[in-house]
Amino acid sequence: LGGREEDDPSDETPWVYPTATPSLVTVDAHTGESVARESLLTEDLDDFVAPPTIGLGLGYFNSFVDLNTTYWAPFDAYVLADFTRSTAGTANLVLHGKNLDSHDTADFALFLDANNVWGNGRANLADPACLNCTVTQTPAEDIAFGVQRTYDFLSHVLGRWGTDDEGLSQTAIAHWDFEYIDAHHNGASGLIAFGNGSDASKPGNYSIGTVAHEIGHAIWKQEEVGTASNQARGMNEGHGDVLGGLVDIYQDNADGQGDWLYRIPWAGGAWRGRTLRPETYDECETSNDIEM
Repeated sequence: LGGREEDDPSDETPWVYPTATPSLVTVDAHTGESVARESLLTEDLDDFVAPPTIGLGLGYFNSFVDLNTTYWAPFDAYVLADFTRSTAGTANLVLHGKNLDSHDTADFALFLDANNVWGNGRANLADPACLNCTVTQTPAEDIAFGVQRTYDFLSHVLGRWGTDDEGLSQTAIAHWDFEYIDAHHNGASGLIAFGNGSDASKPGNYSIGTVAHEIGHAIWKQEEVGTASNQARGMNEGHGDVLGGLVDIYQDNADGQGDWLYRIPWAGGAWRGRTLRPETYDECETSNDIEM
């Protein structure tokens, strides 16, 4: 895994785009206040559609890799939108969470880049004031690559087209919440979200195995298996762990061995073994429709 120590001069003078999410806004003509807002991230995806482009990914976990992106003409920039793995006219997206505790895509922003080179290989905490600094892109690159490789595994190994087997696209959020140390799938919105952790010198929980784990929850949701009991929730988590391990092997990140047990990065590298004993696992926050 290369790229962690690579210097990038672009960090000195980051190229910054408008930070708002593309939206249709209704304004009161008398007061000037916004009275309604509708995100265009899904409604106007046709604006993105162009021949797929291949960017260079310089993530912390996945560096010097090809990254499927799309050129967006209105901003003369590339975006982390992959139209090659989902239903026509839809894309797997990675958005900037702006350190917000939200599952509404209208609150987030697009990652935009001038030269289609993403990240610099360093762990970092997000600066909400600099949405498109190179260092801020690093987690987004890892997440985007993880989504792509998980979809490839589902397609090429399991013969499954996306999480629902009908080409459903996946939206992922980088820089979710402030100093959030984990990742999760939100069943109500379908989003998968990843924090940066609380230590600027260490990465957040967004390795390829974790990305695949969260997509595993999305598959579980699509199959309507259910999470009514501790055992069902444990099976859901164990299923995600197995998928994460398999995608690690598929990407050859595990020296031929799957990560059947996952390390807990904020607990000194301790192991959690819910794959083997799902009845002991009781972490799912069912009231918030969140699966860790």
